[in-house]
Amino acid sequence: MVRTFLTICALAFLGGIITGKSVFTQTSEPEWAAKPIQCGATYEIFSQMQDNGMKPFFGGLGKSNSVNYEQPIDVFVYLTINLETQQWAAIEVNEEKTDACIIGWGQSTLFDPDVLQEFTAPENFE
Repeated sequence: MVRTFLTICALAFLGGIITGKSVFTQTSEPEWAAKPIQCGATYEIFSQMQDNGMKPFFGGLGKSNSVNYEQPIDVFVYLTINLETQQWAAIEVNEEKTDACIIGWGQSTLFDPDVLQEFTAPENFE
């Protein structure tokens, strides 16, 4: 299962390299950016997270834009974390709870609000 999860993540990453699209493009105006994500059956995605020792840490109801729909759709976003390995994944689940997408993942975490505030202060990006 770890191999499957890492393969999914690698494919998502490589898709960004191949398409040449990046969410980190610097512009003065906001713009829509396409980002490849890996989706599958909700059961399979959460089974992979559980097999990797990840547990839900945060969940929030929100909206998601997609080329598949004219209007934003209701979604639930989860952040799963393995506190021992520091591996994490952000997962978006559709309203019907049938499909889930890995929208981001990583290998380290930080839970210090003061440091995070310093990293995200708008004046640091002028």
